[in-house]
Amino acid sequence: MNGKREEEIKTSYTYTISAPEPGDFTINKASVLLDGYEYFSDTISVKVIGESQSDSNSKIKPNQKIDDFFISVDLSKDKIYNGEHLLITYKLWFNTQFHNIVETSFPDFVGFKTEILEAPRKLNPENVVYKGEEYYSAVLKKILLIAQKPGKYVIKPYTVELKVKKKDGTTQDFFGNIVDKYKIINKKVKSDSKEVLVKELPKPIPQNFSGISGADFEIVSSIDKMKINADDGANLTVSVSGFGNIYLLNDFSLQLPDDLKSFKPEVEKSEKYTEDGLFGQRNFTFVIIGNKDGKFTIPAPEFVFFNIKTRQYESVTSDSIQLIIGEGSGYTESTENTTKTDLKDIRFIKTEGLKIKKTGKAFAEKTVFYVAYLLLTLIFIFLLVIKRRNEKERADMG
Repeated sequence: MNGKREEEIKTSYTYTISAPEPGDFTINKASVLLDGYEYFSDTISVKVIGESQSDSNSKIKPNQKIDDFFISVDLSKDKIYNGEHLLITYKLWFNTQFHNIVETSFPDFVGFKTEILEAPRKLNPENVVYKGEEYYSAVLKKILLIAQKPGKYVIKPYTVELKVKKKDGTTQDFFGNIVDKYKIINKKVKSDSKEVLVKELPKPIPQNFSGISGADFEIVSSIDKMKINADDGANLTVSVSGFGNIYLLNDFSLQLPDDLKSFKPEVEKSEKYTEDGLFGQRNFTFVIIGNKDGKFTIPAPEFVFFNIKTRQYESVTSDSIQLIIGEGSGYTESTENTTKTDLKDIRFIKTEGLKIKKTGKAFAEKTVFYVAYLLLTLIFIFLLVIKRRNEKERADMG
């Protein structure tokens, strides 16, 4: 302004501080030397209290004392029944920058069916405070485990390797200033091992138990035809759905009246893994046929499972189905000693009183047959004579 140029430069320095114990502390004045003049800030008073309630109740239990890096393991539960699920979450905690992460060892989860629900290729860290220290926390993996056999299992540590920049003395930059020097090191970070107890299902076990453990199961049945003929068939579908180890449900037993029969069902499967467990559905489609007319009641299909919420065996049923079978085209009716069959569509061959009449001469009896035979014979002899003459001429020239 007015031919004068003004310039304002502002520089800020941010420090992260911590206290070894609770108490009142005073931070002395900060000073800076600028153009031969020394400037001072105000003093600051800080009151440090004990560990916060949220920190003391934290579920995070790192495998080592507080460090720049550690991996936490969170189990949704550590005691389950056979067939029940649990969720395991691995998180990386860090307060120092790193450049790369490589998985070096991963638990094999013996005794469990596993499904990885989350394994981000790019970490999404959140800023958190743990034991008075600022950290970043990022999910490495979320895995659904479904117990397949009773027993006590040890989940081995999960290990990753990071490339970390570490201070390695000082050096001078291009302008002669003293600056810190760094080098890249490989740092291994490992989680704790964990124990999980898988309990046997309670006894006595119902005879019609499906072998499935879970919750929120439903069963629905339907039929595509309410009335069929004796030589026709109807499709009866039984659908079972719910949360649990439903991948083990590959067959279904259907109770039918004596005069109805069914074939091995076609099975349609669908599954979806979530943090609440495996949700699945099985559709069993049976072809139903009957060999006797009448009205039949197909009993309501029943599904017996172990409820992991109530810790009891429970059953769910659908509605019974009415099926009417009428007389078909090939319908047979059985009596005590005889069987009557409708044979109106069968025609016998008549074998008596037949008169056979000659309708013409065979080809071998006609004059044209002999003329053709003679002509072909003459042609064959002519060709044979020419061949022998040619052979003789070649022999004389030789």
